[in-house]
Amino acid sequence: MEPADSILLLRKKFPFWYLEHCALFRKDNELVAKSKYGELNIPFDMVSFLMIGPGVNISSNAVSHITKHKGH
Repeated sequence: MEPADSILLLRKKFPFWYLEHCALFRKDNELVAKSKYGELNIPFDMVSFLMIGPGVNISSNAVSHITKHKGH
């Protein structure tokens, strides 16, 4: 892949997601962040960079999904 192709792919994605004070888990092949305010389905195919802040509990299934994801 040429650098210009990489830039185009990056522009099609949400560049950054920052999570804090929530539970991050895998549900039906998606990532879900759940807090006292509700649940947020994260379109992982659209994520370029996931930042995990303080107070995040992450399940082993979510970690496995993140590390196996190839990003294309």
